[in-house]
Amino acid sequence: AKKEAAKDGGVRTLVPYVMLGLELINWLIRQSVPALLLFMKTDTTTFPDGISQVEEAGINGAYFLGYMALLVPAGVLQKMVGAHRSLTYSLIAIAFALLVIPMLASAGPMELPLIGAVSSPVLISSMLTLVGALSSPFLPARLTMLSKWMPKSENAEALTIIKNGNLIGKIFGAQVSTMIAMSLGWKFVFYGLGCFTFVYALVWTFLLTDKPSQHATISADELAFINANCASPDDDNTKKEDDKGKGSKKDAAVQWPTMPVHLLFAMTAWMPIICHVVHNYGSYTLSQSGIK
Repeated sequence: AKKEAAKDGGVRTLVPYVMLGLELINWLIRQSVPALLLFMKTDTTTFPDGISQVEEAGINGAYFLGYMALLVPAGVLQKMVGAHRSLTYSLIAIAFALLVIPMLASAGPMELPLIGAVSSPVLISSMLTLVGALSSPFLPARLTMLSKWMPKSENAEALTIIKNGNLIGKIFGAQVSTMIAMSLGWKFVFYGLGCFTFVYALVWTFLLTDKPSQHATISADELAFINANCASPDDDNTKKEDDKGKGSKKDAAVQWPTMPVHLLFAMTAWMPIICHVVHNYGSYTLSQSGIK
């Protein structure tokens, strides 16, 4: 009976709903920036010299620049320190950066060593680039956490739940941000995003752990069920299976340097990449540049 209960659910059922928040924060930020640019451009108090088209494009694409630049290093980092811990640090830093953005904008042009005068739009672009870079662990951490927590038979359901954060952010990000900006001002949107991210960081920190075996309330039956059926069983509770054809860590280390070369000529790798680029080009053109 206990084994059947472990199959039906337990602590792991909470994981995709908590991780939905990662997608929600990610897309609330992405969708809010283009909407807020409309209000920034008319804010002559904060931007007395206005915002040029080049500065507008910089603000609009800054998040993605930082996100893309550190996506691969973020994957390496979360392998070193753990997905849960790396994401905890990232969320707290993102919250702080979002809260600082309106303050930097109000401070006006700043004189920086070796750079000189930096305008408020450039300061905002720089901070949004930092926010994007700090958000880069979201994807690798999500994949790592799912591989450790979710049985293979439940991966599709878990991913569907998590992706709802993407859709909610897309649907309501620009609308909610616009309403807040109209009633309180565009700066309060960043304050709200920063506070929401900080609260979510607390939820993430205390509700989830890097491995199922580290969770205080998980049952022994559920832990055994997860380790027997997930893609990355808990090393602390699962015997090594080198003798079953999976290869050793040494073999994997030898394969890693040649892996980029294999991927470069692998059509099975390039076809999803091409499809993803084509899909994202249309999607982001509408969502990032469609608001005027």
